Amino acid sequence: MNTHIATFHSIRTRSIRLLNRRTQLIACLIFIGTMLSSIIPPFQSPDEFDHVKRAYLLSQGQLTLVSPPNTSSGGYIDNGLLQYMDGFTHLPFEEKHTVARGTIEHARQSRWQHTTNFSIAPGTGYYFPLVYLPQAAGLLIGQALDLSVDLSYRLARLLALSATLGLLFFAARIYPTNFLTLALLALPMTVFQMVSATLDGTTTALAILCLSLFMRACDRSMAYPKWMSWLLGIALLLLVNSRTHLLPLLALPLVIYFFRKRTLDLALCAGLTLAALAWLFIAMRYTIDLRVARSVSLGEIVGYYLSKPLAFPSVLWATLTDSETRQFYQQTFIGKLGWLDLQFQDWFYNLSLLFCAAMAALSVQWSTLRQDWRVRLCLTACAGVSMLMVFFLLLVTWSKHPAALIEGVQGRYFLVPCILLAYALKGQATLVSGKRRSIGLSLLYLYLLMLSIVLPQELIYRYFAN
Repeated sequence: MNTHIATFHSIRTRSIRLLNRRTQLIACLIFIGTMLSSIIPPFQSPDEFDHVKRAYLLSQGQLTLVSPPNTSSGGYIDNGLLQYMDGFTHLPFEEKHTVARGTIEHARQSRWQHTTNFSIAPGTGYYFPLVYLPQAAGLLIGQALDLSVDLSYRLARLLALSATLGLLFFAARIYPTNFLTLALLALPMTVFQMVSATLDGTTTALAILCLSLFMRACDRSMAYPKWMSWLLGIALLLLVNSRTHLLPLLALPLVIYFFRKRTLDLALCAGLTLAALAWLFIAMRYTIDLRVARSVSLGEIVGYYLSKPLAFPSVLWATLTDSETRQFYQQTFIGKLGWLDLQFQDWFYNLSLLFCAAMAALSVQWSTLRQDWRVRLCLTACAGVSMLMVFFLLLVTWSKHPAALIEGVQGRYFLVPCILLAYALKGQATLVSGKRRSIGLSLLYLYLLMLSIVLPQELIYRYFAN
């Protein structure tokens, strides 16, 4: 009996220590993210103005956008928030425009006015509103405590970052990640988006949570209780309805059914598919986007490419074989920050590519390929279809019709498909150990050290150096 009690206390002590270390690490990362966020002026992530508007509307209980006659979809936004936004509208796409001290002081004086005006935000109409809960909570708390708009916005950023890091660490406890995924999370583009008030950080973390649950479910040596199935369903619901190109991930519960033979997973797959299609119909039906002038409707464009099976592959090939477009994808995947107006030097992009390639090589596991090839094939297929959907969705919603090249695609849109490939490389292997682990961690720490030097310098030079 005493031996069992001693063992229990030993396990409990180790668990508490591990939990304390993780809590300390999360707190440290939140602190670093907040410091980095303090350097970045508000609304410097692409379309962040609209994302914050959507979060504000959710904080007021509004789930969908409204569409007055002859205008794009949007909502009624507090005038104090709109005035706060006006102070930073001169920065996007203008590399020579910086933030003056007077601009910052004026922005800090903005208060909630509790009167509203209509403002468009059509780009967010397709996103499931509940994914904005962290940002909405920050804005709502700011209004309830009568904080300035600036402090409310900063709180929204902080809560979004905290939610992202919390989801990532929870996912890691469910199933171990791999070096390539860590490398992708360390890229400046990913870091920049995580500390913004957009939904990129939250959706990336949700995707990794879904993959951790999926990998655990497909590993028969690990327990997979029913609550994990429900958690996967909720995470997928938020994810695919906010990132339409990730609709292929709806197949994950179906694959789990063949491994676990549990009816719940099959029912979740059917229910999630119906819910996703229903939301997609609602979003397409009620979102009006007049930013791209067209003489034909979205349905007609989709019908055009469905009726001509070779039209999409042709324009896709033309896009991928364009050298300038490929370079743009590379830069916006690794890091072309702000409103695509903060570019690193060529050596940094080349070094980042080598870093990712090395981490991919360290992530490959062949020892379990025979037993988990089906899981890997599923993840690879989902990644490939998701990438194709990125191009198709931007072709039918953003490009001119008929299109010579697909417009509007950015490299950061491929982050989650690349994370899918990272999990496919590793498979169901356990944590990497030995020399491979030491090399991987050393490379990760060296890259983060370099990033901690380069990124703040570039941000300060872009936004504050006259």
